[in-house]
Amino acid sequence: MLYDTVLDHYYLRLRNNCYAVVVGNNHERYAVLSYVKYCPGTAETPWRDSFSHLERVVTKYDPVEVRRHALKQVFVPFYDSAVPYVGELEIERVYNPVLRARDLLTRVRDKLEVVAASMIHALLQVTSLNSLGVTGSVLPSIHNPETSDVDMIVYGWRDSASVIEFVSENKSYFQPFSDTRLRLWAEANAVATGLTKNEVLKYYRNYRRGVFHGREYSIIYNSGVPGSLLNLPSFKTMGIVAVQVDVEGGLDALNYPTTGRVTRWILVEGPAPPMDIREVVSFEATYIPLFYEGGKAVARGLLQCSDTAGYCRVLVGGHEYRGSVVWVG
Repeated sequence: MLYDTVLDHYYLRLRNNCYAVVVGNNHERYAVLSYVKYCPGTAETPWRDSFSHLERVVTKYDPVEVRRHALKQVFVPFYDSAVPYVGELEIERVYNPVLRARDLLTRVRDKLEVVAASMIHALLQVTSLNSLGVTGSVLPSIHNPETSDVDMIVYGWRDSASVIEFVSENKSYFQPFSDTRLRLWAEANAVATGLTKNEVLKYYRNYRRGVFHGREYSIIYNSGVPGSLLNLPSFKTMGIVAVQVDVEGGLDALNYPTTGRVTRWILVEGPAPPMDIREVVSFEATYIPLFYEGGKAVARGLLQCSDTAGYCRVLVGGHEYRGSVVWVG
């Protein structure tokens, strides 16, 4: 069944010839959580498939913009919110990142695919063909060889940890952004998160973004384990809070949405939690390095609690309230 096999950052071509990006690993037959990113357009654009030029309808992963372009929404008790989805019958084709990576090792068609294949060869020193995938516009072959980036995804925690260590230690190949590019990245993420540029800069890591053979890349990490929406506990939103938290770090933080495990917390503002706060969950991927590496932070977001799970969490980056996570130490 489709929902048993699709994972985060698979791509879907829909029957209306739009392309959607799968979000997370938990889905159902009636609801593959995803957002529509590209649709056929009349003007010339950098992206095209064999039928037409494609317009990027979601220019950045922002909850408000994603919601505005959603074809359908389904209420998910785990998030206590309506989430964009597509149904199985609306899907024409599924694009698997791992199969696309294998394809690039046997045949490349343009100079961007040459760079992607070279990056795959480099990462295969510490990971396997079963764990490494290519996503982004290269996955469904709608990319622009001149301007598109290389987007990789690693499935499985052991391989993810190996890739992070390898990329971090080989900055001559996986080059960090230049000062100018880093400043532009910080400015864009400051707008997206509401943080200052200096606060955003604490989150930059070359194991997430950098330059390989002159082309920008991103690397995403994922457990590689599919799940069911129906097996997730229900949460209820209690209000907006600000909480000082100690995050222990760990591999689970690499999944999307990213989750920071809380070992100690102090309520700063908002309603008192009826149970222990154990997590900060974020739809904003900028915060992944903090949640993965661990540290102290101030999280502002929705207080959500679950009688089923027996704990509370702070949800950041949702449609109802953006919030933020400031890394303080």
